Amino acid sequence: MQELRWKDFEYLNHEKSIDWYWGLGVVTILGVGLSIFFDNTLLAILIGMGGIAIGLFAMREPKEIEYIIGERTIILGDETHPYNELESFSIDHQHHDVKLIIVSKKFFLPYIVITIKEHHPDTVREYLVRKLPEGAHQEPIIHAIAERIGI
Repeated sequence: MQELRWKDFEYLNHEKSIDWYWGLGVVTILGVGLSIFFDNTLLAILIGMGGIAIGLFAMREPKEIEYIIGERTIILGDETHPYNELESFSIDHQHHDVKLIIVSKKFFLPYIVITIKEHHPDTVREYLVRKLPEGAHQEPIIHAIAERIGI
């Protein structure tokens, strides 16, 4: 079977108004203020840096990358994931977009979530079932929350 290829943006870009950035600033300042009030300086620094990082990331335009599901690896732009480093996959039909959820053997960020647009989900499933076991996975809650608030 020939490899599956398509191009898409690395994440869904939500247009953010100035109010979105004001809200982020207010939440960050409140978090820093409460942390200082409870004498937790390290948490205050982490919340402040996190708020700045989220704001900078939110301003960034998504890049269009090529997704390749090949014979030996899954390639997501510059990232290569050999099948021997992956545990299982599932296809989530519960949202308006069909998502391929891959579980990696990595401890940090073990879930890879890809929106399937150019191929029928059954075609992707038929290809991957020969390479990886199929599981029953759901999109990680943090990923769903980040997508919902427009990050």
